[in-house]
Amino acid sequence: MKARYLHGLEVAEYCKNQLKEIGVEAWSNPGSLTVVMPRTPDAVKQKWQLATEGEVSHIICMPNVTKNQIDEFIQDLAKAEELEEEDFGFDL
Repeated sequence: MKARYLHGLEVAEYCKNQLKEIGVEAWSNPGSLTVVMPRTPDAVKQKWQLATEGEVSHIICMPNVTKNQIDEFIQDLAKAEELEEEDFGFDL
């Protein structure tokens, strides 16, 4: 049980750091497997089944979650945010 918890904690810290690297203000409570971030785009929220309440989404790094999955999540999030930025602008 301890090894499973420590794995989840390591993945949560990895997730938080990867989010910060792409400019997402992510945080977690000490010892928590839950990483909290600003609301994610709907496509990302649906694909990754993220719990969202108001303007906050979170991901729970259970023992079955891998760093490879976090990397894929980060790529999806970065791509979705780029697309949203492209969609916002004036058509000239």
